[in-house]
Amino acid sequence: MFNEKRYEYITSNPTNRGTSVDMLIDHIDHIVKLVGVDYVGLGSDFDGSIVTLNELYDATCYPIITKKLVERGYTEQDIRKILGGNFLRVFKQVCK
Repeated sequence: MFNEKRYEYITSNPTNRGTSVDMLIDHIDHIVKLVGVDYVGLGSDFDGSIVTLNELYDATCYPIITKKLVERGYTEQDIRKILGGNFLRVFKQVCK
């Protein structure tokens, strides 16, 4: 469950190890402008193989991405696609 206090702590004490969520959203914006929202999807690498985004230290922080997408003006439908809908659509097509 998303924790507002934890989010406040994370944003006021950044680790500066990785990049920011804002930069992730910038990349999403760029892809959407190039090819459209139907071709954007996210995955996670919380198994230790990469340095995670500063604000995303585990999967419980994913609501931060949702919050940022809302702030950038994405619709609920677009956000659903980005956060898993596009993956499910393609996965179903491939598995037929």
